[in-house]
Amino acid sequence: MFSVDIYIVITRKGGFRGKAAGMWRIRYTTMKGTEETREDIIFRECTTENALTLELLRDALSRLTKTCSVRVNTECAHILNTIKSRRLQTWRAGGWISAKGEPVKNMALWQEVAALMDRHLVEFVTGNHSYRRYMKYEIKRELERRRDNV
Repeated sequence: MFSVDIYIVITRKGGFRGKAAGMWRIRYTTMKGTEETREDIIFRECTTENALTLELLRDALSRLTKTCSVRVNTECAHILNTIKSRRLQTWRAGGWISAKGEPVKNMALWQEVAALMDRHLVEFVTGNHSYRRYMKYEIKRELERRRDNV
């Protein structure tokens, strides 16, 4: 099975809404043994850490055209806890209703991510990775470029 690493870095922490940017990076090795990467940056005027992380994850997973073994590296505690606690499976089985009896927050994004994850063998990890500094720099550079063009 093809192995892929997805790295997600964002500028917003916490559940409050506001401007934020984030970047995903996919790393894989080709059949010829060459390491390849793909990446993208997105910006939102009003979002949360959870919503932006889910958007980035959705976008990265949607780039995968073959069934893969995927390792997702994110610092978003809510996403990591949801996966680790198997809450995602509970939400799916329960019609996307939370333990409080309310619709799951970011339900549409969770549904898209869950459908994309079904195609792959996915594990989630957290911690520093070798791309973190580069990704933060690229986000900052893109934000500066956008400000200059306004």
